Formats: sequence, structure tokens, C-alpha cells
Amino acid sequence: MKLECDLLRANEIEVLLHPERWTCVFGADARELIRDERHARWLRENPHSHAHPEILLVVGGKGHHAHGDAICSYRPGSAFFFGPFDVHDAEPAPDLPDARQLWFALHGSRATARMIEVREGVWRRDWALVLPAAQDAVSQWGRAPDAGSESLRRLRLRAVAQLLVATLLEVGDDVARGGDSRAFQQAVVSAICEHIEETAGRGDDLASLARLAGYSKYHFARLFKRETGMTVLEYIDTCRLTRTREMIAAGHTYAEIAEALGFSAPQSFSRWYQPRRR
Repeated sequence: MKLECDLLRANEIEVLLHPERWTCVFGADARELIRDERHARWLRENPHSHAHPEILLVVGGKGHHAHGDAICSYRPGSAFFFGPFDVHDAEPAPDLPDARQLWFALHGSRATARMIEVREGVWRRDWALVLPAAQDAVSQWGRAPDAGSESLRRLRLRAVAQLLVATLLEVGDDVARGGDSRAFQQAVVSAICEHIEETAGRGDDLASLARLAGYSKYHFARLFKRETGMTVLEYIDTCRLTRTREMIAAGHTYAEIAEALGFSAPQSFSRWYQPRRR
């Protein structure tokens, strides 16, 4: 029986159903590295990283994307795996051709999927959704660093991508899509809150969280305040303060806490913490 999903085109489903044909990119050892000085310069001027892992599956079009310092060409079936704080493109580099990119993001015990269209050099969100029952994929990713070899680590990460694709194909037509539905917005904000609580805000800001949610910064800031009663920065500060108190109670130094929370130096952490002590 032919598999159909309203979220995906027939050719995109065909790409996703055949992971044995995927070309996986884990970093600078990728087979299809290219030299593009303009892209490299643009990347240096627009660095982007964050605390949550992501997977990019290209389902349409051709182009190239950065993974750390490496710039890799892609085509349908290219799969990029980005760990926490791996540098990669946050938006299309100049002059990229049109493409369709399926992004999975893992945060807390949840995962989100969003389809991004690269069109005329601009990223546009086609749809986004929060995937239900993604704990297995999140758990598999968490276990990958403990694999006995690099080959096993990569095998586990490929399994994560396949789990997420299978979940999307199973439930894509039945879950709230990324329009203006209140249920979808609540689910997205809840997932972002869980992510902030897990990371205590390390590497997070309004721009990165809005991108994770699939909204513009302005729209996401408004949704987040409506659903939580707090601004994004207030929520991050609350989670940081909770983590700080836990770490102080456990005997950690200011230097250790500053590193865990992503402050540039213990002095920066101290300046943030002193007004909030009670």
C-alpha cells in the first residue's frame, strides 16, 4: 500500500523511506566537502550554535550547509547530525539554490519537526509540529556518546533519525500542525520550557529558541509571555537561579557554576548572581 502523508510530498516520502540511501554527515570527515570562501566568510560572521541536538534531512533540492568549519554539499537524502554546541548555518548562506529541509530538534524528553523551504535565499517555515512519544529517540541520542566506538555512535545516531522519521510518518496527519492553533502553540511553548529547564539556559537566547520553535522572534516572544506569564529572559533566569542553588548546595565553586551555565567567566556569573541572592 502506498504511504501518504499530508505534510510531505510523494518524492519526499520516498527519500525518507530509504535510510540505506542517505548520505550521513557527522562533521569534517564528510565525503563531500567543498571550498566556498564566501560561505566560509559568512559563517565566521554569523556563527550559530545551541544546547540542543538537531538533525537536518534534505528532502528536495541541492546546495550546501556548514558543519563546524566544514562546508558540505547536499542533495535529497543528505542527513546532517548536529550535537550540542556544534556550529552550523542558522539561515541560508548567500546564493544558495532552492531546497526543502526537514529539521528535527531534540529537547528535554520531546522532539519537534519542521519543514523549511529555502527559496530565493530565504528560509521559510512550511510547517512545524511537536512529535509525540519521542522519548525513545531522545534516549538513543543520549546514549550515543557512550557507544564503544565511533562506528557504534554513528549507528545509534542514524537510528535516532529513523525513529523520528517513522514517528513523523505515523502521526504527521493526526497531530496539530504549525499554524495558529492554540493547542500547537501551547505544545511548542511547553517543549521549549522543558528544554530551558534541562539546559538552564546555557547557549539559549530569544533568537535561538524562536528558531527552535519555528517562529519569528517577535511572534515567539509574544506566545511565550502569553503561555507562561514570563518573558523568555525571565524564564531563563528563573531556571538558572534554580540550577545555581542546586549546585551551590552540592558544593560547586562559582567557576564550575559559571561553566555549567554558559557564562564567559566566574566574574560574569557573580555579577548576574549577586542581585538575585536571597
